Amino acid sequence: MRTLILIFISFCGFCQVPEIPKFNPVVITDFNGAPARNNPIITSNIKYWISPNAEIIAIDYEIDSKFIKVVHQKDTVFVYYDNFTKNLVVQEQLNKIFNAEKGRKKYYENIIELEKRYKDSLNLVKEEKIKAIEKKDLDDVKNNLKKLLIKYQSLGSPFIFLDAIVSHNSIGIPEANLTAHNISGKDIDAYEVSILCYDNYNRPVNHYLYKTNVFEGLSQQLVEPSNETSSLWTLYGYENTTKITIILKSVHYKGKNAWYPKNKIFIKSE
Repeated sequence: MRTLILIFISFCGFCQVPEIPKFNPVVITDFNGAPARNNPIITSNIKYWISPNAEIIAIDYEIDSKFIKVVHQKDTVFVYYDNFTKNLVVQEQLNKIFNAEKGRKKYYENIIELEKRYKDSLNLVKEEKIKAIEKKDLDDVKNNLKKLLIKYQSLGSPFIFLDAIVSHNSIGIPEANLTAHNISGKDIDAYEVSILCYDNYNRPVNHYLYKTNVFEGLSQQLVEPSNETSSLWTLYGYENTTKITIILKSVHYKGKNAWYPKNKIFIKSE
């Protein structure tokens, strides 16, 4: 097993995330005509209709919404990509972009699959945390927990958030780690969190596709009353993350309804 993990790490040292090629501007004189929009959103209002055979310049492709940014009579607007099916130059570029995006998605799917197979290597952080706690003075730990209990009970929280850290897996992808303690007196079988990602400058680290620094996390481990739970989320697409803020969104009690906080319940990594 150890040999297989080392081979996997060595192999992925040469892996690279497939890059999305840039869209090169194209002058088009045989356009069939299409609606132009102010924003690259299919439900946005149509600004005007570009007439057939009008000269336009396709300058960029909006990968998140599948719109092409064009210049028409010095006006910059957005046209849905399906209107360019007869333009071979545009289609060739779009095919390269689509294939690169599929390759990027497959790259991350392969990583997830490999990490499932080598799950033992992901327990290192947990083991180090246990060793660190064993070295602490027990009285200090008890006093700390009393303070935390008062704080979280005043917020009406079912959980005490004990610790949040950023680690990295065997291929360098950041991970969000959360340790929490059930103080609700009930069985908890799921909870949701929002994880805000930042770099060392405290700047938001946005996902390369979704343009937000918020990762939505779900844990569905059963946590009985007075028990502790540790959750780990791999932050694919947020590779520059070194700091996190974890915010509790909801808690689901076993066999009962979900609970939603009235107060902001959160923890920041060191």
